[in-house]
Formats: sequence, C-alpha cells, structure tokens
Amino acid sequence: MESEDWSQQPELSADELNVVADYEEPAVVETESELLKEEQDDDSYLSIEELMREDGAEQEDPDAIPMNLNVGLDEFPDLMSDVNAVDVDSGGEIAHQLDLAKAYIEMNDIDGAIKLLENVAQHGTTEMKQEAGALLDQLK
Repeated sequence: MESEDWSQQPELSADELNVVADYEEPAVVETESELLKEEQDDDSYLSIEELMREDGAEQEDPDAIPMNLNVGLDEFPDLMSDVNAVDVDSGGEIAHQLDLAKAYIEMNDIDGAIKLLENVAQHGTTEMKQEAGALLDQLK
C-alpha cells in the first residue's frame, strides 16, 4: 500500500479559485421564536400536577378498572374450537419453590434447597414431584 503525501497541496485552476472567491455567506434572518415568548410568560405555566388538580373530575384508580381482555377471537371459531382453557398460574407457588431450590443448589445452600424440594415433593404436580425427588436423591 502506498503512503500518501499530504504535504503537497493540489493545484487549483483559475475557475475554481473564482468560485471560492465569489462565495458569500447567507444572510442571517432574525425571527422571533414562539418558544422564547412562552418562556417569558412564566406566570401562565402550569405543571401537570396543577392541571390535574384543576380538572375537578374525580380520578379513578387505573388498577381498579376491570381489564377487558376480549380481543375478538370469538369471530374465529374455527381457530379456537380445539383450544382448552389453561390456568397458567396453577401450581405457580410450588413451581417458584422448585426454581428457587435450583438456585439454592447453585449457591451451595443445600439445606435451604432440601427444605424447598421436600415441600415441592409433597404439594407439586406429578412432574414437579418427580423432578424434586430426583434433585433430592442427588443431594442426599
């Protein structure tokens, strides 16, 4: 790869020099900004909290409003006919204990893991009981 010599300046033709010499800076036009006007009128500024207080309407807690989860799947009975309802939270606490027991094992807290696994072995689903039993066998 050849190195470039930047110490030599390129030669410019007379036409190129005239273009550079004829260049004029664009004129700066002074305009008033609406933003600057708004900043000057500080007494008209209201915070969101003040606006909410001035509304006067009783604000309902958004967490208290029941959620409408109907997304219109009833319009597609051919897609939904063979789908059974599943409670995704069933056994959630026990599944959480099984995950926590695995974390305890990774942290070498064997006693804590054994207590959780024994609870899972008593109260979990069949699959959870099998997994907890296998882990207990490894730990003992």
